[in-house]
Amino acid sequence: MNTLSLKTKMALAVSLLFLLVIALLSWCALAYQERSLKNAISRQQFALVSSLAENIDDKLRLAHGTLIAAARQVQPSAAGSADRAQRFLDARITLLSIFDNGLFLISSDGRLIAESPYLPGRRGRDDSHQEFYQQTVKTGKPYISKPYTSSRTPGHPAIFLSAPVFDRHGRLTAILGGSFDLWGSNFLQELSRTRYSETGYFYLTDRDRTIIVHPDKDRILPRALPAGTNAMYEKALAGFEGSGETVNSDGVRVISSVRHLRTTGWILAANYPTSEAYASMAAAKRYFLLATVGLTIAVLTITWLLMKRFTGPLEAFTRHVESVPEKFGEHHSLEIGSNDEIGILGQAFNRMVTTLESQQAALRESEEKFSKAFHLAPSLFALTNLNDGRIIEVNEAFERLFGYRREEIIGRSTLDLDIWNNPADRDRLIGMLRDGREVREQEITFRDRTGNLLVGLYSAAIIDVHGDKYLLSLHNDITARKRAEEALRESEVRYRTLVEGANDAICTIRDGCFVNCNRKALEMFRCTAEEFIGRRPEHLSPPMQPDGIDSASKAREKVVQALAGPPQFFEWRHLRSDGTLFDVEISLNRLEYQGKTELLAIIRDITERKRAEEALKVSEAEKSLILNSTIDLVVYHDADMKILWGNLKALDSVGMQPEELTGRQCWELWHQRTEPCVGCPVVLARDTGQPQEAEIRSPDGRQWYIRGFPIKDDDGKVKGVVEFCLDVTGRKRAEEALQESEEKFAKAFRATPSILVISTIAEGRYIEVNEAFERILGYRRDEVVGRTSLELNIWETPEARSRFLQALREDGKVRDLEANFRGKRGDHFVGLLSSEVIEIKGEQCLLILVNDITERKRMEAEIEILNTDLAARAAELEAANQELEAFNYTVSHDLRTPLSAINSCCQIMMELDADAHMSEGTEFIRLIHEAVWRMNGLISALLDFSRLSRVELSRERVDLTEMAKAVVCQLRMSEPERRALFTAADGVEALGDPRLLRIVLENLLGNAWKYTVNRETAEIEFGVTEADGKPVCFVRDNGPGFATDDADRLFRPFQRLAGAENFPGHGIGLAAVKRIIQRHGGRVWAEGEVGKGATFFFTL
Repeated sequence: MNTLSLKTKMALAVSLLFLLVIALLSWCALAYQERSLKNAISRQQFALVSSLAENIDDKLRLAHGTLIAAARQVQPSAAGSADRAQRFLDARITLLSIFDNGLFLISSDGRLIAESPYLPGRRGRDDSHQEFYQQTVKTGKPYISKPYTSSRTPGHPAIFLSAPVFDRHGRLTAILGGSFDLWGSNFLQELSRTRYSETGYFYLTDRDRTIIVHPDKDRILPRALPAGTNAMYEKALAGFEGSGETVNSDGVRVISSVRHLRTTGWILAANYPTSEAYASMAAAKRYFLLATVGLTIAVLTITWLLMKRFTGPLEAFTRHVESVPEKFGEHHSLEIGSNDEIGILGQAFNRMVTTLESQQAALRESEEKFSKAFHLAPSLFALTNLNDGRIIEVNEAFERLFGYRREEIIGRSTLDLDIWNNPADRDRLIGMLRDGREVREQEITFRDRTGNLLVGLYSAAIIDVHGDKYLLSLHNDITARKRAEEALRESEVRYRTLVEGANDAICTIRDGCFVNCNRKALEMFRCTAEEFIGRRPEHLSPPMQPDGIDSASKAREKVVQALAGPPQFFEWRHLRSDGTLFDVEISLNRLEYQGKTELLAIIRDITERKRAEEALKVSEAEKSLILNSTIDLVVYHDADMKILWGNLKALDSVGMQPEELTGRQCWELWHQRTEPCVGCPVVLARDTGQPQEAEIRSPDGRQWYIRGFPIKDDDGKVKGVVEFCLDVTGRKRAEEALQESEEKFAKAFRATPSILVISTIAEGRYIEVNEAFERILGYRRDEVVGRTSLELNIWETPEARSRFLQALREDGKVRDLEANFRGKRGDHFVGLLSSEVIEIKGEQCLLILVNDITERKRMEAEIEILNTDLAARAAELEAANQELEAFNYTVSHDLRTPLSAINSCCQIMMELDADAHMSEGTEFIRLIHEAVWRMNGLISALLDFSRLSRVELSRERVDLTEMAKAVVCQLRMSEPERRALFTAADGVEALGDPRLLRIVLENLLGNAWKYTVNRETAEIEFGVTEADGKPVCFVRDNGPGFATDDADRLFRPFQRLAGAENFPGHGIGLAAVKRIIQRHGGRVWAEGEVGKGATFFFTL
């Protein structure tokens, strides 16, 4: 390197510097871009993975929630019947669209009851070895299985979602499940087909490293991720979520992002090979390297050519310097034609050679001058030997300051003379000089000959004189200045103490801004020093002053006047940092300090004075009007607590005139005491000089809220107290009533058998719960208060809570919302929820009431089962009745045909016998004819009876009184010769079928008419009475009656009592009445005694 020319070195240096700068800038830029690219890719990839994870979570929760809801609809009978179970599963269209690998109903012992879509030969299959069955049976809760090999689609991996089915006693009766084929078409498989780059992919695993979803189907289920092959995946197993670079199980370096699924704990990961992710950055690096090499070569060539041109004169100068003779004094001029630095250097060289000799002569003259200056200088000079400290020379100032003569000092050391107050200072200073450090104006304390201490600024340097080391010392005495500074500091402390202790705000203003202030100023403006210093007066003022002039211009005017002339005294309105206004009195004084002109501002808060001045403007009449208008009793006391004045309320309360009130004391007038009340706020205000307040009860039981405000004179001494008294008896009673009401509410709240909860609206946190909540849900109160229903997992399904919140948002209240809840022990119950918004201490809260209807729901389910069985039984009975009616019709029709033939033959024979006068044969034929007619009437009655069950029932309002009168009228017309007394109650009405009710009255009144035929005067009554609070209609007669034991036989078809054969009839009428009444939902019965008539009762 030493053999290279200057131009070559400079060319290489410039090129190297260029290369280093370009390389450094390029490295920084590329590193920043690479880091930004990596961060952006990682963030985007993690955001995508998070979005997909939340999507899968939502779909899993929806699928599982739908399955759980369907499990509650499974009837207990379905677990015992494969066909019913199959119909139930086939009807679950929504679930079949979700679960592509089928729906399953498995018995409690692990046998397959049914599956949909149906596959033959699989019912009864044993699934008790499956993990999803064992976990569901073990926990009794819904479960999402680990991946397993499906038996429905052999060889395919699958996931099984289960939901337990319980009977009404809480026993597990079956398991409803749905399966996803991991090779099928579902939202999980869609993940494997999702791509966000050419080689990037997603995969999903469980916590046991088993792959659930992967673009390569062969890696699903059979092959687990090896431990330790993917550092990012290992961190994910430990709970990590995020992105980072890692090496996957195939040895490929990738950007990996991982996120946990909240529902299952599965891990969703995305791998993006770095070779593809950073491809653009690698290409940019290659291009930049080529560009840098080319630029460096070009810069090196250009720089070398320029240096060759620029250093030509310098080479000529160098050759000239080398040719200068060694003997000093000969003059050699160098001629360089350029006017640049090299030309100037040559001219300077010529001048240097010319002046060196003259400088030597000047040096000798300078040494003589230095000697004179050394001795005559006002500052202290001393020259000492560096090794032993002996003094070689001192000047007159040294002798004068320390009090020694020169001959007493020369040859002695400073240690011998004891002029160092601290000898360690000398060692320290010499050490600094030996270390090559400068010693400049070090403040050192010395001692003079008489022992007085001298403070000076000490400077020293080591000089070489003929090969020996000497110490040249300079000492400037600053003793007087230090004393002045100390006095100044003491003065400043006294000034600062005076300023900080002042009761007024004191500030200094320079260039229109505050530059300093005392503590009172910060208190007055209610701000910190940082908020005050640097602000202008108008910044701490409202936009306009009370006189209408804007604050900024008026403040500048006052500052200019104070700087130019005498002090300024004026009033001002300032603005505190909290926005409140206050009035001040300001004194501005010009201040000259250290060559600077400032303004000293003294600010006094006159807000109270202004208020007092305003108050003084109000006349005594106005004061009286104001005080007499208040609802308080206002009394003014002097320092001896004697009343000087009272308002009208005070005068009226004691029934006195003003002159009677003056001079009295309040405790004797209002409290009938001889001394002040204990804790009297008026006496305390006088004694403390501060406002006081308290509540005091007077002897008449009234409660008074009393406030005392001291009035002070100019010296701050209390000269009187203003007392304000307010009767708060009504308010206190209201408060006590409110407290009593709250206690009653609290007792009712705690004792209510239904669940009662008070919670916040914003977060749903429980504020209070009652005993029923603790009893039914199993939580203690301290476990619940401050927590939410979500934290306690009380809602069985999130859909129910969503319905509750939706209803609350829409209507502002909730009424009778049915929902399922979960207790602390996992037990479930059904509740009927109502909620209302209430206000507690100004905050809106929710009052929630839940009635446990689990038992009612269980009974309703049982009733539904019974109704179902009853409906089936009714259908069977209906079918049997239809068959019986068909049989009756057939038999009646078939019987009527031969009866018609017999009847016709009898008529012909009777006509023939009449011609032949065959009297005995005619009688037999007549008997046969009558029997045929009776049998025909019986068949007609039988047909009418059977039709009663088929007639469609219509309900309308029927006037039974008028209907009964019409039936009796027809009976009278059929037998006008009979004597009968008929009475009917007025206004008897009923809701029923008028045609059928007419048949009822015709049969009942017809029977009464028929069975009273042997009475001289038949007595028949239709009326209404009451039984068990309900109206009961009756028909009473004075016929032969019947025995009590025969009452039930009356309503049986074809059953007639003894003696009934003397009366016409077929035994069908009362049976028809019973059937009609039962179809109306009522009942019919009879009461009677032999020989005392009968009464028939019926209800509708």
